[in-house]
This record gives sequence, C-alpha cells and structure tokens, in this order.
Amino acid sequence: MPISVTIPTLGKPKTVKDAVIFVLSTEWPLTARKIYNKVRKSYGMSVTYQAVHKVLKQMAEEGIVTKSGKEYTISIDWLKLNRKFFEKVEQKKLGVAPEDIAEREITHIEFDTLFDFYSYLLRSSNFIADFLEISPFVAEVEHMYWLLFGSKEDQELLKNVIRRSPGSCILCRGDTFIDNMIAKYFEYCGVKVKTGVITAAEKHDTLVGGIFIFQISFGDDLKKECDKIYKNVNEDDLGNIGASYEKLLNKKSKIKLTIIRNEYLSKQMTMKIIHEF
Repeated sequence: MPISVTIPTLGKPKTVKDAVIFVLSTEWPLTARKIYNKVRKSYGMSVTYQAVHKVLKQMAEEGIVTKSGKEYTISIDWLKLNRKFFEKVEQKKLGVAPEDIAEREITHIEFDTLFDFYSYLLRSSNFIADFLEISPFVAEVEHMYWLLFGSKEDQELLKNVIRRSPGSCILCRGDTFIDNMIAKYFEYCGVKVKTGVITAAEKHDTLVGGIFIFQISFGDDLKKECDKIYKNVNEDDLGNIGASYEKLLNKKSKIKLTIIRNEYLSKQMTMKIIHEF
C-alpha cells in the first residue's frame, strides 16, 4: 500500500490516530501498551487497548508508522511526504510554486528570512535544472551564499543542481575569509568561482539559469548584519560561526526576488558572466 498523506487535527487530538501521531512525535520508539497508556493519560481518551492496537496496525499498513519488534516509530518517509505536501500547498497558495515559473514572464516573491529564501532558491533551481536539462547556472553576488547550513536533503538538492548544470560559475564581489571558504566548497563541487570582483552585484544579486533570471534584493538591515559577520570572521572563529549564521538565517527582514523569463536576455547575461572566466 502506498504511503498516504495524513493531516493531524490542530490542538487537542480528536481521533485515536491523531493522538498516536502526537504521542510518537514527542517520544519514540514505544510499544503499543505504552502508546495506549499515554493516549489515555495525556489526552483523556476513553479507548480500549484493542482499539489502539488496531489503529497502530492500520497506520503501519498506511506507512505512517514503522514497527521494529514490539516498538513503533513515526515513519521518516511519511514525514518527508507530508512536508513536501505542505510545502507544495504553501507555494501554490502564494502562487509561487517552482512549476509556476515556467508559465510566467515575470514573478515577484517576498521572503521574511534568509532561510526561507535559500530553501526556495534550492527548490526552484532544481526545477529549472530538471526542466531545462543540461544548462549552466551563472551568478553575480555580493557575498557567497552559505547553503551548507541546510538539512541533508537541502545539500543533496544543491549537489543535484550542480551535477545537472555543468559549466556553472559565480562572480562574487566579496573577498572575505567566509566568501573564499564557501567558494572552495563550490569549486570542489565543480563550479568556477571568482571572489573580489568589484564590478559584480553592483545593484542586486543576479542568478541566471537557462531562460530564467533571478534578481535578489536584500533589506539594508540584513545586508549590514551579513557584512558584519562576513568581514569579522576569520579562521580562528570557525568554532563560533554556527550560532552567528543561524541567527542571520532566521533574522526577520524583507528579501525581494524577481524571476524573469526571457531567453534572449538570459543568454546575454550568461555569456557576459562566463566571459569573465
């Protein structure tokens, strides 16, 4: 049976299935007996052990939970499926799902955090890499984008973009220790990078993939905070950079992204950036 998307009730669970999901979301693995006790004690549900056991069996068949011996755990595959489902709904609600890019000549999107922007950029870049097959990505940026703080899945998305986009290259205005450290990672993955290019990203960051142009404008407050971190960190500070950058990723600030579908202009910009190498 294929794994199904299940939407738990918000607030206090109203069904035994919701209660089981709530229980296993906070503690795992658990036996059916322990799950039954917690469902009754934590949520005051008047339910029999047999009923809970029956629900667990059904949830295992649906791929929501996995069983090892006598213990149950929420299925990782089910969690990923639900996350993708809700991401898709959110993007469609905003009218900015990556698939929508192909249907529009111009798309405007605003993000509240750098983390949200990076996440969207990775997913839309993957769509473009798949949609256009083999096509290089080129970019002009103020500072190198630190995409390494994402999840393992995000890092795989980045590697997939690079793998599907041979000949990609980046011009970076910044020349700090962090810029060069991130540049080395991209170079290791097969992307050409030049740092300290003072003519790069004079007005806004630009990324070009196939027939699409991404123009990114960051809020002044975010730019100042980013400059501060990039300029003040050296090799001796690497142990403390995680906390600083995580704070930067989640800082509330307006990030404006404009996506333009223009084959002629994108080719001209791609040739201009590649010529620098």
